Amino acid sequence: MSSRFEREAQRRHQRAHSHLERARRRRNGAQGFWRGLSHPERSAWHAQRVVDAEARLRIPVAIASLAIGLVLGAGAWLQVGDAFRDAPVTVERIGVRGAQYLDAGEVARATGIAPGTALSALDTEALSLRLAEHDWIASARALRLPDGTLVVEVEERQPIAIVRAGEPPRLFAVDASGTPFAPLDPADALLPRLHTRGKVEARVACPRLAEAVALVARLPDFGLAAPAEIGVPAETSAGTSAEEGDALGFTLRFAALPTRFVLGGGALEASIERLVEAIGRHPGEVVRAARVDLRFQDQAVLSPLSARKGSGAAATRGSAAPSRQRRSG
Repeated sequence: MSSRFEREAQRRHQRAHSHLERARRRRNGAQGFWRGLSHPERSAWHAQRVVDAEARLRIPVAIASLAIGLVLGAGAWLQVGDAFRDAPVTVERIGVRGAQYLDAGEVARATGIAPGTALSALDTEALSLRLAEHDWIASARALRLPDGTLVVEVEERQPIAIVRAGEPPRLFAVDASGTPFAPLDPADALLPRLHTRGKVEARVACPRLAEAVALVARLPDFGLAAPAEIGVPAETSAGTSAEEGDALGFTLRFAALPTRFVLGGGALEASIERLVEAIGRHPGEVVRAARVDLRFQDQAVLSPLSARKGSGAAATRGSAAPSRQRRSG
C-alpha cells in the first residue's frame, strides 16, 4: 500500500503530463492551421495581425498628437492676441460693400469719419443710423477690424419709377414703398414716369404711388414691357368717391404703343388681362385708337383717332387701341 507522499507525487506527475499534452495539441493545431492556408490567405492573415497591432498603437499616438496640437494652438492664440494688441487703434481705411448706385467714396464720406479717428471711439450702431439717413441707403451696418479697417455694408433703395415731387417740383426716384426718395438728373431718368394730380411730397410714402410701382413690377408677368408713363389717380379725401376724384383711375402708355390704356381704379389685373387679349386679337385696331378703356368686364372700348368730340365710342369685345396723344394722367 502506497504512502500518502507517493500518492501526492503521482498526482503531480499526472498534472504535468496533462499540461504537456495540452501544449502539444495547441502547437500541432496552430501548425496545421498555418500549413492549411494558401499563400494569399497567409498574407491576408498576417496583414490583419499588422492592422490589429497598428490599431493598438493608435490610442497613444492620438493622445500624443492632441497634446502637440494643444501646445501649438496655445502658441497660435498667443500670436493672435499679440496681433490684436499691436493693431492700429485708428481708422486707416473704410471698405464699402453692397453699393451699386452709389460710389464707394460717397458712402465713405456719408459716414462722417475722418482718417485717424480712434477705432475704440466709434459707435457702430450710431454710424449705421447715420448712414440710413442718406437718400439712397435703406439700411447699413458697420464692423471694425483690428488692422484699422472700418467695413461698411449698405442696402440701397431700388428705383422703380420717377415722379415730380417736392417744392419746387423736380424729378425723384420712387421705390417699392411709393416713396420719392432721391432727386434724379433728368438725363438719367429712363424709368417709367408717374403722372399725378396735385402735389407730391418728397421723401414721404404715398399709397397711390406704391400701387403704380407695383403695377410696373407686375406687367412683365403678362408679357408686357415697362410702360413709358403711368397716370396715377388722386388720393380720395373724406366724402369724395374714387370716381369723383379721378374717373379714369390708373392709365398706361407704352413707348412702342402710344395708345393710352385706361385701367380704372380697382381690379387692375383683370384690366391688364383684357389689355393683353385686345393687343393679341386686334393689334391693328389698337394701334389706330387714341384710347382703349379696359374698365368694362369682357370688353375694351376703343376711341378712334378720327373720332370727333361728342361722337360715340366704338365698343369691341376683347380689343384695345393706342393713341398718338400724350395726355398726362
